[in-house]
Amino acid sequence: AELMGTTQADTTQLTIPAQVNGLPVTKIGASAFKGSKLETVVIPDSVTEIDYNAFSSSYSLRQVTLSKNLSSIGNSAFAYTDLQQIVLPEGLVSIGYQSFCGSELAEITIPASVRLIGTGSFAHCGNLKSILVASDNPNYSSKDGVLFSADGTTLMAYPEAKGSEYTLPQGVTALADESFRGNETITHVEFN
Repeated sequence: AELMGTTQADTTQLTIPAQVNGLPVTKIGASAFKGSKLETVVIPDSVTEIDYNAFSSSYSLRQVTLSKNLSSIGNSAFAYTDLQQIVLPEGLVSIGYQSFCGSELAEITIPASVRLIGTGSFAHCGNLKSILVASDNPNYSSKDGVLFSADGTTLMAYPEAKGSEYTLPQGVTALADESFRGNETITHVEFN
């Protein structure tokens, strides 16, 4: 079953049920809770997919417990929220375009299972100081909190709160699309 948002306008805390009418809840639908007043959400382990815009523009959303079986976070799923931290589960495969854009994250760790991180996923995150990656991730790596391709040749995302000046590590030959998108603090990037 796909959950399509059923909260009352003044609800601030939500534990999504694992079943509705005897059917397992496996997906949070597109825009299901977009613009809600939710502050905390617990997503049951039955959920494997969070669709696009599911919680976007829920400006008060600050705490989310994700399903341990989550495999996909859709485009802009948590964009423009007050989310300050989140634990991405091992088994997560894809993080959609602008999925955490405009959130209040300070640090995030990408599990080894992640194969796709959409462009702009961490854009406009003014508090973000560090993007870490599990050392056995075959597609991405992290150097001093900056997100790179696994081989370190492409800078994927530079955290906005990391600093205003950055010298690219030796061997970087490319910048991914939107790697500095929304970054209002960077003033100087130097190629090595």
